[in-house]
Amino acid sequence: PWGQKGADFQRFTYGPVFRYFRKRNIDKKFDIEPEWRRRGPELTSGYQKRW
Repeated sequence: PWGQKGADFQRFTYGPVFRYFRKRNIDKKFDIEPEWRRRGPELTSGYQKRW
């Protein structure tokens, strides 16, 4: 009886906590655009067209 209760407890607490922190880390650290990347009609990255 305690095995299923322990598994349920871990499923409903452990999983969501790890998912929350994983998403928070990805959003704050890894999913960030570089400073030089901007939307707009002109290129500001220094790229020179050949033609």
